Amino acid sequence: MSEVSRLFDLLKTELNDWTLRTGYYLELKHGLMGTFPALMRRNKRVVVCLTEGLMHQVASRLPARDNTIGSALFLVNEKAKVAFSLSGLPSLPDDATRREACYLLTNKEFEALVSRCKRSPFIWAPGLISSR
Repeated sequence: MSEVSRLFDLLKTELNDWTLRTGYYLELKHGLMGTFPALMRRNKRVVVCLTEGLMHQVASRLPARDNTIGSALFLVNEKAKVAFSLSGLPSLPDDATRREACYLLTNKEFEALVSRCKRSPFIWAPGLISSR
């Protein structure tokens, strides 16, 4: 994963490898503030995909729970497998530089992970996360 782990770090780098893309994420349905997103088991980062179909495949590898696939605009670096959600930034500008990176999952990596892992490489967040 990239050395860029917070959006603040990105502000200090060149933006040559970064693009704006629609990204998809998976979260549990509930009536609480915050989210219970799908995470990568190995690094506990929120999973983001660039296709909704891949997110359906991720959902199939998680314990069955009432969930929903959402979409948002992300600043994406496909080489580094990093994405930063841009949702809510106009209303939360101070929060922007503290946002943590999401893990950008590709189709190729998904296939490799599920073929070599005995248990799912994905987990549900064990508690509420305040933002994507």
